[in-house]
Amino acid sequence: MTNVKCKHEDREYTIDIEGHAGFNPGKDTVCSAASVLGYTLINALSDLEAEKSHVNTYDNGELHISLVPSTKDEERAKIIINTIMLGSIVTGK
Repeated sequence: MTNVKCKHEDREYTIDIEGHAGFNPGKDTVCSAASVLGYTLINALSDLEAEKSHVNTYDNGELHISLVPSTKDEERAKIIINTIMLGSIVTGK
């Protein structure tokens, strides 16, 4: 199962994407979609000014992002992160 967690405390955002969906090993469109959203998030956030920014990617598919946006770009960061998080929500409905 792919797990996406987003935490926002004070002005710091922490986003973690971990695990594999196991939908179709080797050709997993669910994992591909999660990767596309993760890398889109990295690219969008890289255009912002930040007081702190750290990205770790791992060969096993894990992605960890930590960001404290500058005061100037705080609202843009919030909009970008919230938009990407909407794309990562899967419900049982």
